[in-house]
Parts: sequence; C-alpha cells; structure tokens
Amino acid sequence: MQKTDTTEKGRVAEEIASKWLEAHGLEVLERNWRHHHLELDIIAGGPMLSSEGMPVSCGSPFLTQATFLHIVEVRSRKAVLRTGAAPEEPVSPLIAPQLTVDYRKRRFLVSAADAFVRQRHIKQEVVFDIVSIVFSESSHVLSFYPDAFHPLW
Repeated sequence: MQKTDTTEKGRVAEEIASKWLEAHGLEVLERNWRHHHLELDIIAGGPMLSSEGMPVSCGSPFLTQATFLHIVEVRSRKAVLRTGAAPEEPVSPLIAPQLTVDYRKRRFLVSAADAFVRQRHIKQEVVFDIVSIVFSESSHVLSFYPDAFHPLW
C-alpha cells in the first residue's frame, strides 16, 4: 500500500470516527492538532461514554452531567481476506488496530495532551479513548474503547 493510500485511509477513518463521536453526544473541538512533532487525532468534549456510545454516570451523582476532554486516537487497518473464505464471512486484520497503541504511542499522546491542556488552560478531566476501524472491501467496523488507558501525569 502506498503512503498516499495510507494517508487517505487515515483521513477517512478520522472522518468516520468524528461523525460517530458527534452522533453519540461528543463535540469535536479539534482534529489533527499539532504541537511540534506531536499530534492528536481528535479532541472532543462531552460526557463519559460506554463502549456502545451511551453516556455513563461514573457512579457519582455529581459526575452525571460532567463533561470531559476526550483525547481520541483513531487507528485503522484493512481486513485481511483468508483463502477460501466466503465473501460475506467477517474478516479481521492480523493485528487489531487498538492493540497498536503501545507504550511509546501512549507516551506521545500524553505529552501532546499535556501541551494542549497547558496551552488552552483546560480544567476538565482528560480521558484517552481509542476508536478502532477495520475496513473491508465494501464497509467498515468501528469499535470504541473509552478511557482506554490512564497516564501517569
């Protein structure tokens, strides 16, 4: 796959993720925010969401209406067709997209989020979410991983 194909696939994945987040109650504040060599795919504001995209109360009556700053990392992969598989049979990538957010990537995300929070004087609690998108020939499957990891500030 050429670099331009990968870049275009990433752009499409971010557009799909943004629309999904907005449809589930988050407000997309920034896309592709950069600070030096660091980048955040999507920065959104809104309630804590479950993996199904439903607002979560967080177990406290004080947090039911709380808004969080969501740092959303979008990862995508192209599905791999297995030899002899039926066209309608669901396929998956060799490595699930969400698993590619390793320790190094998390460190970069935390550093970029810290820069954003300091630059904008943000007082909201920050959560790190992952949107995983697997593309097949004719469609895609989106999975949302809320509060996917916790940084050691």
